[in-house]
Amino acid sequence: MDAAKKNFDEFTWQARVMPVIVAAIPLFLAAIAKGLSFSDWTETGLMAVIIVAALSLLYRIGRNLGKKCEARMVNRLGAMPTTILLRFSDSRIGAVSKQHYHQRLNEVYHLQLPLEPAAERPEDDEQYDAAARSLKNRANSDRNTEFRVYQELKEYHYFRNLYGIKPIAIAIYIALTVREMILIPNFSLKALFLTPLPDYLPLGIFLLAILLGCLVSAKGVEERAFSYAMALVESCERI
Repeated sequence: MDAAKKNFDEFTWQARVMPVIVAAIPLFLAAIAKGLSFSDWTETGLMAVIIVAALSLLYRIGRNLGKKCEARMVNRLGAMPTTILLRFSDSRIGAVSKQHYHQRLNEVYHLQLPLEPAAERPEDDEQYDAAARSLKNRANSDRNTEFRVYQELKEYHYFRNLYGIKPIAIAIYIALTVREMILIPNFSLKALFLTPLPDYLPLGIFLLAILLGCLVSAKGVEERAFSYAMALVESCERI
């Protein structure tokens, strides 16, 4: 694992590689279970080929799928989370703090953000977008000072990309589940629950993976997006 990390910077490892590794964990576990339970590593070798193919596929398209998920989220919300938080019409940040943030952003970045709720207009979103870009550029250029922003950014991209590859990962789990059900002699749901070892262990791993995969939701992506946006807006205290 440490050797693999050397080929990627920290952000790429956390945001793009780790989601793929997490998605591949059930495949690793099932391959090991088959090898240990049946002392037949031929099947394990086949699983290894599937794992390598899955890792390559998911890594290459994971970021693009994650960005598509982000685009759908923004379309659903009507704006980026940072823009929403900067609006006076959103109550997640107090009006007094928001007024202070707007004033600082106007002073430092020469913007024209409204300083009171009554002055806010729909066209101010362009100013909010510009403020968000300025805050993001500052945070990215000074990750030591804005460490919390950086951590939230990595967490968001990790979960976003994990959600992006979720359909492909679950499709792989389902295909392998069906394969296991066909290969198991005299398959029985009763035996699956009462005597799962050793025949049903890989099948159980894939079923659990499907269940856990369903817990990775668009709502979770949105929550992490707003956590990152909140940390970014609160960095106004330090500009």
